[in-house]
Amino acid sequence: MHTAGVVTASDTIFMVGRRAQMLEQKCQASSHTMLAVRAPVADIEGSSEGKPYTVACINGPSDTVLSGTKAQMDDIAVSLQKAGYRCIKLDVAFAFHSEQMDPILDDFEAIAATGVIFQEPKVPVISPLLGKVIFDGKTLNASYVRRATRETVDFVAALNNAEKIHTISDATVWVEIGPHPVCTNFIKATLPSTEVALPSFRRGEDNWKTMAESMAALHLAGVDVSWNEFHRPFERRLRLLNLPAYAWSEKTHWLQYTGDWCLTKGNTFYEAEKKPAPKALPASEIQTTTVQQIIEETFNESAGTVVMQSDLMQADLLAAAHGHSMNNCGVVTSSIHADIAYTLGGYLYRRLNPRAKDVKDVNMNVSNLAVTKGLVAHTNKKVPQLFRVTATTADVHSGVVDLTWQNVDNDGNAEEPFATANLYYGDASEWLASWEPISHLVHSRIGELENLAAQGKANRLSRNMAYTLFASNLVTYADKYRGMQSVVMHELEGFADIELTTKESGTWTVPPYFIDSVAHLAGFIMNCSDSIDTQNNYCVTPGWKAMRFAKPLTPGAKYRSYVKMIPTAADPTVYLGDVYILQADAIVGKVDGIQFRRYPRILLNRFFSPPDKVAASEGKPTGKPTAQTPPAPKTTTAIKPEKPDESTPSSNVTPAAPAPPKSVASASPAGPAPSDSAASSGISDKAILLIANEAGLDLADMEDGARFADLGVDSLMSLVISEKFRAELDVKVNGSLFLDYETIGDLREWLDEYYS
Repeated sequence: MHTAGVVTASDTIFMVGRRAQMLEQKCQASSHTMLAVRAPVADIEGSSEGKPYTVACINGPSDTVLSGTKAQMDDIAVSLQKAGYRCIKLDVAFAFHSEQMDPILDDFEAIAATGVIFQEPKVPVISPLLGKVIFDGKTLNASYVRRATRETVDFVAALNNAEKIHTISDATVWVEIGPHPVCTNFIKATLPSTEVALPSFRRGEDNWKTMAESMAALHLAGVDVSWNEFHRPFERRLRLLNLPAYAWSEKTHWLQYTGDWCLTKGNTFYEAEKKPAPKALPASEIQTTTVQQIIEETFNESAGTVVMQSDLMQADLLAAAHGHSMNNCGVVTSSIHADIAYTLGGYLYRRLNPRAKDVKDVNMNVSNLAVTKGLVAHTNKKVPQLFRVTATTADVHSGVVDLTWQNVDNDGNAEEPFATANLYYGDASEWLASWEPISHLVHSRIGELENLAAQGKANRLSRNMAYTLFASNLVTYADKYRGMQSVVMHELEGFADIELTTKESGTWTVPPYFIDSVAHLAGFIMNCSDSIDTQNNYCVTPGWKAMRFAKPLTPGAKYRSYVKMIPTAADPTVYLGDVYILQADAIVGKVDGIQFRRYPRILLNRFFSPPDKVAASEGKPTGKPTAQTPPAPKTTTAIKPEKPDESTPSSNVTPAAPAPPKSVASASPAGPAPSDSAASSGISDKAILLIANEAGLDLADMEDGARFADLGVDSLMSLVISEKFRAELDVKVNGSLFLDYETIGDLREWLDEYYS
């Protein structure tokens, strides 16, 4: 279901994990088991001697798995073996597709219904549960995963029906995604003429070998493999093969004649003159503040791709970024990304639907927005800061567009994506109808917050107070973004009365200051609530599951927003909530599953500093290297010692060797100067003590052989410790310090070597 685009990877893991927890809590392990029988269902029925069993899986014409209690499986195994059938008892603690699953079904369905978003499949799904192919977006839901846990799954019927309606054929290429090939065996048993069925991993075999062989087989089968993407994560480590030289290495000395044997012989100037000039891309039909230039577009019937490129330094766009200022930097807010998605989505829809060319409002749902790195404006406005967004749909009638955001380097090359999203075309009337049954629940929560505010138990804030508090904690908004006129907040729940500005600037599809005004209540609560330690932490959003507006956001219009943020069970630093946007008591918009992640405030400079200022701080070091240089394998972590520049943010800096700390050089001025070894010991001891305090460990745990990974130093904590090394010890390191030096002893040795 994940591969087909029905559920996200995180939702898949969530369902599997929660189901496993329920099994351990509500079912007795090993009370039931499963029995693999080398026989068709009809033969088993004829040889079972009336003994009870449940058919769990029909994996092949002569491969069946039964389930039941241990006693039942032991009993029927005797009868089947007596009839000459091979039986293998599976080593499982729980018997799926049996009555053992009954205690968890209701809770599992409820969790899937409330915690998971099921999308329409991007490719047909062959369902062993239903024995048919699923094309629609309604069948795969919470009820389906409940039934798949309990009921019989029939691979044979599913594959035969898929072949019957020509969804698959002998030429279909199968790739199994899993730790070991299992389903490919079912396919070959059911459809013997299958030509290509390959594993992604194989138990007991090196993963690289398995993957390479499967990729080669796909290539030989005619699949257009994107080898550049296959090698991209390891591009820096790739090397050309040094093939044996040809025994008679030849070199041609013939000068090829380039003339035409006419008067112009040998003169290629005229030929060059004859060549037509390269065709310029026609002027785009769209040009907005965020979508400034279409640099590439291809359309083929119902499929299309559009690539846009914009300069963040363009006046209106830069003003929009600085209107959402963090750490005194202009930061592109997620609402700007949303406007880009709405603009490109509408453009694709109208280009690929001739009848929709004059449609003014296309109902679109910006879903699964995931921003992995903030887009921060340069300080030098004279130098372009380009970024690129690609929007692609394989079939506009499927209603799905995939979007990817990339920065563009100085050479004009697109860098690794820093954001992705999906856009779905929808029906506003259906959205309104789906929200109507829950509107009374939202109103009841707003009423309760009003009562708490009247009793003095909830905070009621004016517009100026709310945005002053917001600015002091994280975000300084420009006036046009300040749509919240008042806020009532209690812990992690609140509502705001909103009036959108009538002062518009720039050209937008959905102005980001409109989107922010109706949605940033969630960010306000996460950064201003007294339930969050805002002094030591800040919260930012990496995205949301879905953003929909059933009615256009209009200048001067009044709205009310409501949200309740909830910490996730899997990660207490991550919070989720649904933002409801109401107008005249009706829900007219919703941001589903908006996510906020909590970070230590010490990391604010690292994540939100202008890229050109960071690059400048990575420039030529001013200090001289120490007498000893670090060991060759570890030089990537250290920089040449230099006097630290306290005014320069360290965001995204890749530092190198530390400067000797001032505290060591000036220690005990009245007495003799400390020896080098004493200084070294001081720095390494202070560093180990700092790590122990940050990780909540005793010094007794900090033995030289202890591995940082075993001590609980994860990637986020390593960034925090790196910043504290810089701030408290004048030691500049990067976030990979604990990957390069895996143990306490390794780190101590490195520090001692630099300060000896």
